[in-house]
Amino acid sequence: GSKKPGISRKIIAQTIEIWVEGGSKVTVEGGKYSAGDKGNTLLGMTDKNNGTSLTIQSGEFVAGDLGLVLPNGEGPKPVFNGGTYDKNPVNFVPDNKAAAGIDDKYVVGETADVVEQVKYANTSVEVLKGIDKLDEILSGVTVSNKTGNTIEINGRPVEGDGAIQTEDPSLLEVLNLSVQKYRVGDVAEFKIHFKPASYDLNKVVLGEIVASNRLFKLWVKEGNEWKELTGNSFGELTFVEGNKEFKMQFTKTGQTDLYLALNDKTDGNGLASTVFSLTIDEKAPVCKGPKDKNCDGVATCEEEMGKGWTWNNSKKVCEYTKSYVVVNTAAK
Repeated sequence: GSKKPGISRKIIAQTIEIWVEGGSKVTVEGGKYSAGDKGNTLLGMTDKNNGTSLTIQSGEFVAGDLGLVLPNGEGPKPVFNGGTYDKNPVNFVPDNKAAAGIDDKYVVGETADVVEQVKYANTSVEVLKGIDKLDEILSGVTVSNKTGNTIEINGRPVEGDGAIQTEDPSLLEVLNLSVQKYRVGDVAEFKIHFKPASYDLNKVVLGEIVASNRLFKLWVKEGNEWKELTGNSFGELTFVEGNKEFKMQFTKTGQTDLYLALNDKTDGNGLASTVFSLTIDEKAPVCKGPKDKNCDGVATCEEEMGKGWTWNNSKKVCEYTKSYVVVNTAAK
């Protein structure tokens, strides 16, 4: 191509696709750039701090077997605000931008834009910068966290330098927790139904549950006994006909998100996972006697005294009515 101000394609016998001379300010806003086979980097800048700058807004950058950016000691460094790269660009991405490896390329840009592209990953995602939560990642994708901070991936917390393989949520179903709102003191029994397309249900799997707020006690049914689970791990489980029974007793008010996962004991690979939320309200009222049938803390006249008895609010008594004629009264 033609020589542009601030860009020289031949510097001291090196072939560098984009080179920025001293004092020049260069902004790249698109195009495809590939490193030549005689150079040693794709991008380069002078080592003099005299106002020189190179800003990448967008474009496709392929270094191939060569380096991405020519080292220049304490000299100016390029700034990557956007673009796609075949080499890890994170050292040149500012703190207000996001970066992630998606399959065989690296993507830089606004957080929302990078997160959207991550959803279409087929094999792998490497979270580098500017992302703290990812949802809707396809099943079977290996996601590694290189941010140094804990992030959330498909509802599951993953620590810095950790990695997981995403699972298919359709393989795991939580039964009998259709009511998402509970009260302190309530006990909810439920089943986890594991329905893989092809998996030997006689094999032992490892289960775990991670709660954003531990607002409950949790038990799993082993034979005829209930075993309390005090940590995140279920330990070893065998699913009989694909089902496992659990129960919770809610101990505190608040809202909690629960991540549930099953992993193969042999190789540790993820088999299935799901995320669900529960809200626990104020303490449940104590049943007012054995005739408080709905246990709402109020024993109605009919519950206490039988059919036909109603409450007369002005008299503050229960009245028995027959053909709309009051035949008896009793203080409630």
